[in-house]
Amino acid sequence: MKQDPRICLTVHYCAQAGRSAEVLELLRRVAVDNAQEPAMLDFKVYQVEGNSDRILVYEVFADQAGLDAHRASAHYDAYVRRGVFPLLCERTVEAYRPAFEDYKIPYGNP
Repeated sequence: MKQDPRICLTVHYCAQAGRSAEVLELLRRVAVDNAQEPAMLDFKVYQVEGNSDRILVYEVFADQAGLDAHRASAHYDAYVRRGVFPLLCERTVEAYRPAFEDYKIPYGNP
């Protein structure tokens, strides 16, 4: 069986106090450009309930080459490296690979 090459990243940010709105605006901008990347399969941004400074970015890439291209892109450099990173007090990245083959869960269907 061929291994699934997709990579899922969970990126946990802690924005400096009072800077979360700036971080979110930069992430909105990068999201627009991410949509043009053929290997970007999913990109979502969430905030912790009750603590808007805690932000989760969920990304799925088709493969390692797609992740590498994303990190080498001009928009990642402008909006994330030079934009988001200086506004953070903490950043944690975890990379995941599929544990088993895809299956369909009938959400909302009994």
